Amino acid sequence: EEEAFLVSLYKFMKERHTPIERIPHLGFKQINLWKIYKAVEKLGA
Repeated sequence: EEEAFLVSLYKFMKERHTPIERIPHLGFKQINLWKIYKAVEKLGA
């Protein structure tokens, strides 16, 4: 499920001509996009 989400996200961003070219970071910590997605989904979004 996580891998399918990431593949879909990267494809979507590439189609918008705003590809994700690097792993997102906040400061020196890598951002886990899957965990953010699941947290937002759990809150009802």
